[in-house]
Amino acid sequence: CGFSSKSVIPIRNGVDISLFFPACEHPSLPLKFLSVSRFTPAKRVGLLLQHWLKSSASRLGATLSIVGATRAADLADDLPSPNLVPAVNWLGACDRGKLGQVYRDNHVFVSFSRTEGMSNAMLEAMACGLPVLAPLMAHTSKLLQQQLPLLFNPANEINPFDLALNLQGQLAQFGRSNSEVVARS
Repeated sequence: CGFSSKSVIPIRNGVDISLFFPACEHPSLPLKFLSVSRFTPAKRVGLLLQHWLKSSASRLGATLSIVGATRAADLADDLPSPNLVPAVNWLGACDRGKLGQVYRDNHVFVSFSRTEGMSNAMLEAMACGLPVLAPLMAHTSKLLQQQLPLLFNPANEINPFDLALNLQGQLAQFGRSNSEVVARS
């Protein structure tokens, strides 16, 4: 990459397992998707919502909850008005102490970030036993080897939300694998 090893500083993300742990029982169906992020262009929240609108998920009773602080300046032009998107719950900012329960109340963590591999939000979701629906990147594929079918290319014709619906029978196992990966780390 052109950087000397002396100029690279590893940043180790950590998860507080007293706050972020799997649910005793997985919530009942229909599927509940969750995205936790800041609203910046790199997070591609607009693309996430475009895929949601094109998927069959909301027509099948699934919901998408979005956690993150929003300001008018953060909302990009490509984001549809929240009241025009069916089955989306805009939760806004969430107190860190309550965030673990938000993860546990959902089934699948969703990220469309083009720059982030292992965000704190993704690791927290994994610790809570959620499978991860995210863009396929080299660093995410190494950590999420057990659930490669849920890693997607946003440019492909396959809708990521429909992909998760098609793999519904495997989601609980993917989530268990994820919580085990975080517990070993």
